[in-house]
Amino acid sequence: MRHLLLVTVENPYDPKSWSGTPYNILKSLENRFDKITVISSPIPKKGYLDSFLRLILGRKKYPLWMTNTALKAYAKHFDETVRKSHPDAVLCISSQHLIYAKELNLPVFMISDAPWIAYKEAYKNYEALPLLAYKFAKQEAEVARRISAVIYPTPWACKEAESRFGIPKDKIKLLSFGANS
Repeated sequence: MRHLLLVTVENPYDPKSWSGTPYNILKSLENRFDKITVISSPIPKKGYLDSFLRLILGRKKYPLWMTNTALKAYAKHFDETVRKSHPDAVLCISSQHLIYAKELNLPVFMISDAPWIAYKEAYKNYEALPLLAYKFAKQEAEVARRISAVIYPTPWACKEAESRFGIPKDKIKLLSFGANS
């Protein structure tokens, strides 16, 4: 039996979530695996300090999903699910669940539209970087070095991953999304 763990902060059952990307990934994978276990995270947990900083700085400058409290909660949920469900492989949409994860001793792949900081820097004239942006970028690079491979839909994103993460080219995969296919 081939068993995949699909991990996302988005709702993969909602075609409106992240322009339908998680939904369409799940639909495509359902035909290729015998079993798919899904982790779709709820609203990130917050500690007292997180609540205070978010109140002072605002939600865009201090997004909860970037806080250590949330990242550790995601990782705990991920680790527990891996231990209980024993998947053959993991596909994580983005890297939040993997930053503090311990259960990475199986094939783990991350798929995203681009390295997070590359995307944010490309559009920084339209939206200021969050307070924890560079810390999160460093954590995402660390995850990329620990897992089996990272997957992006464009050559630009692949090149950004190679230069920003310091990982070999053979660990970076190009897989077009939707209309890019």
